[in-house]
Amino acid sequence: MTPDTIPILIAGGGIAGVTAALALAQAGRASIIFERAPRYGEVGAGLQISPNAAAVLANLGLGEDLDAAADQPATIQMFSGISGKRLAKLPIKDYCLEKFDQPYRVVHRADLLNLLLAKAAISPLIELRTSAAICDVSDHADGLAVNIEEGQFFSGSGLIAADGVWSATRSKALNLVSATATGRTAWRALVPVTAPLEPYRHHVGLWMGPKAHLVHYPVRNGSMINLVALIEDGFEQRTWDGEADAKDLYPSFQTWCPQARELLRAPAESGGDWMRWPLYQRKPERYATTLPIALVGDAWHATLPFMAQGAAMAIEDAACLAHNLGKTPDIRTAFGDFQTDRLSRTGRLVDLAARNGKLYHMRGPMAAARDLTLSALPANRLLSQLDWIYGWKPPALT
Repeated sequence: MTPDTIPILIAGGGIAGVTAALALAQAGRASIIFERAPRYGEVGAGLQISPNAAAVLANLGLGEDLDAAADQPATIQMFSGISGKRLAKLPIKDYCLEKFDQPYRVVHRADLLNLLLAKAAISPLIELRTSAAICDVSDHADGLAVNIEEGQFFSGSGLIAADGVWSATRSKALNLVSATATGRTAWRALVPVTAPLEPYRHHVGLWMGPKAHLVHYPVRNGSMINLVALIEDGFEQRTWDGEADAKDLYPSFQTWCPQARELLRAPAESGGDWMRWPLYQRKPERYATTLPIALVGDAWHATLPFMAQGAAMAIEDAACLAHNLGKTPDIRTAFGDFQTDRLSRTGRLVDLAARNGKLYHMRGPMAAARDLTLSALPANRLLSQLDWIYGWKPPALT
């Protein structure tokens, strides 16, 4: 067998793993995705798809499907959480269309994953497996072998670890340290759009206050609002759906303006629930291994959500990994080149997101200075600071 006919194994069937499989298939490489859960599905609510990620999805033939599934908010509006004053109104849709030929989209995580899975399901180069947790990785003549919990063994030319922020592959197969708890928590909820929420259907909102901030945007064709409240509470339990009683959330916003507190009450008033999501982060690091293993997405560079680039970086990783595999038949060389190509950009994003977290949660005179600066700067000048992120284009397959 030649290297390009031996499948590449992928740990994790979320957005990172399935996008990687699709990019590999486009490059002519077969893969097997191992998802530990009994079915494929994304935990959480919404995510933001900026033009850099959208360019990858368009190259995979998902542009029209993404347009149908996603919303395209006209503006990003920034507010003081305490006073309720609008500090900036950024024409994100027009700016991105004119500069990057892609709109800024927001989409429900499950809707995006379903698009990816539907395309993967019809590819002859992709095999999808569920209830398949990889519990051991070992050397093999073809590259490496994985042991699934049921006692099954699969061999492959390499392994892509797309198994998230608490990656078992990262810790067990590479012996790398886990992500670091930040003591911050994202509370997430989806609420149907009722009359009081109608004003929030067409823009992304960012409300900033002391030790907390609030984000909202529409999903599912404007029928629902995705709410994300981020607070500093010391919660570190490793769970995506921890118990979430709103009484533990409200105190962080008790001094906030009535508009923001009305948004926070919306889940309870609609009979919905909050999910509690502890935030971990990790800067990407160069790693060496005797086995052909590549880390992608949160398994390598877990970033805080303060730049809305976590999913986008994983999607970029998929395109770059396929590009490097197309350049050389030697998978170890390709995986090493991939590290080199991605280390600087992803590390810069992790750092920027961490700095934004401090900026959003400022108090007192520093918060006042922040608000004054945002109010004074022209919208396009604020947006242009994102050009290095949004203007990224996926490399061509060779």
